[in-house]
Amino acid sequence: MKIKIWGKITFFFSIVLFVLFVLFVLFVLFVLFILIIIFLIIINMSHDENIEKIEKLEKLNKLEDYLSPYLTLLKYYIQENDDSSGKTTKHHYELYANSRVRLCIEKIRTSPALINYLKSKWNNYEIIPVLEMNEMYASRLRGVGSNAGSDAVFQQKHIDGPFGLIPFFTLIRCIITIHNETNIKTDIEGQVWSCQKGEFFAIDYNRDLHFIFGEQEEGQLRYVLKLHYVMYPKWMPQAIVCYYKYLNYRYNQLARQLFLYTLTPDTPMKKSANWVVNTVTNISATLVTIANYRSYMY
Repeated sequence: MKIKIWGKITFFFSIVLFVLFVLFVLFVLFVLFILIIIFLIIINMSHDENIEKIEKLEKLNKLEDYLSPYLTLLKYYIQENDDSSGKTTKHHYELYANSRVRLCIEKIRTSPALINYLKSKWNNYEIIPVLEMNEMYASRLRGVGSNAGSDAVFQQKHIDGPFGLIPFFTLIRCIITIHNETNIKTDIEGQVWSCQKGEFFAIDYNRDLHFIFGEQEEGQLRYVLKLHYVMYPKWMPQAIVCYYKYLNYRYNQLARQLFLYTLTPDTPMKKSANWVVNTVTNISATLVTIANYRSYMY
């Protein structure tokens, strides 16, 4: 009888020790995973300080000259409605603007130079605008410290959207310079762009890693217009196109609210949310970098 009891006790403790060992191994693997992620994030954030010495600026694309007055009107609209005193970024959305401003944006949005550029770069796909995401943007370089709030994201490698794995579709963000007094540049997968009034470039919203860098002295202004388009093959059913468009602009609206909330992290709740925003941004950029590296290797 004692032997049976002792056998059960021994078996029980064996199971406990085995479970503890498994938990310990999982814990060690988890810690190693976190350390690797932190290491990769640090590498990912350490941009070359001498990048401006070796950079090669990409060939610029430019809107038609007749659109210049429309850009000037947008500049005045931003200046009249900017209540941030130039200390943070500021967003002005197309759908919330007055009819005169929306007309100006429509003229720019349908520019033959812009549309032809997009179609030539993305396989001559069909194209529809995403008005819900369009905005005029007053930029401000605030560094990457915690006090910079969500503005720090723009100076770190990041992707704008999470839907890069969906095939056949591309959401384009086209960035058109309205006014620029700064030395701010944009790095897109190693390609460097520096634009003046009427010049533009485009990124794949859900796939292209990019960040801004350069210099912006106090009082210097930089305004850009961000236009968005869905590119898709002709055979794609319109119901699926509309759903893809909906996914992107709903995500953009949610992300927009979070970014605006963490723009000035002056409370514990905002500081926590800001930490989450920047951490998720860095981890996402790191994972995309790893995926791109594996694709290049194979």
